[in-house]
Amino acid sequence: MKFLVMGRIGAAPIPPQQGAAIMQAAKEWMNAAIAGGRADCNYFVADGQAGFTISNADSHEELMAGLVSYPLYPFLTWEITPLCDWTQGYDQFIEFWKKLASQMS
Repeated sequence: MKFLVMGRIGAAPIPPQQGAAIMQAAKEWMNAAIAGGRADCNYFVADGQAGFTISNADSHEELMAGLVSYPLYPFLTWEITPLCDWTQGYDQFIEFWKKLASQMS
């Protein structure tokens, strides 16, 4: 399963003395997640106050286990959205609209 995972700064302040080390560990963690297929991509929002990834997990529990191992986890607030394959999504909506149109005829 794929998930849009957005983290926003604000859950707790990053201690300034540890900021560089935490960010380096987070960068390495994300590089490993992409290399290992646990994530497809990772981006920062231009203002630097948030970032998002497309994460891959077989269950919600697996996703959670990955998130809590992320070095920035305690410093971010999280928003997680399950994703669907776009071609299947379109196909389902095409069928929905066909059915709705036939019911209105």
